[in-house]
Amino acid sequence: MANLKLIYPSGATIQTTYNAVKNYDYEHKINYLETDDHARALDGTLSGYAGPRKKTYELTFSFVEKSQLDYFQTLWTYQCPIDLYLDGSTLDGSVKMMAPPLGNSEKTNPVTYSFSISFEEV
Repeated sequence: MANLKLIYPSGATIQTTYNAVKNYDYEHKINYLETDDHARALDGTLSGYAGPRKKTYELTFSFVEKSQLDYFQTLWTYQCPIDLYLDGSTLDGSVKMMAPPLGNSEKTNPVTYSFSISFEEV
């Protein structure tokens, strides 16, 4: 298991720090999101311009309690920039959640959930 620390809102004077109770699995993915910009000229031709390339992070959690799932769902509603520390100490980037985490129940006693979270660089 890897360590996960989130600090939000990023760059604000008052910040809230969260260390994941049950950390994400090592199987996290780092991808890139291509953002292209298109412009149409007066004669109707379409031109494309390469936009900035953003990193995306996908983290998978397994066997977590409802409170941690609730935390990430609440964090989704804030939609503020988050400082992401995948190893708990080195800043990986300032990110935003791309979609709300949807938990799937795994076992019943005690009840645990699994879910994935996607972050996009800001």
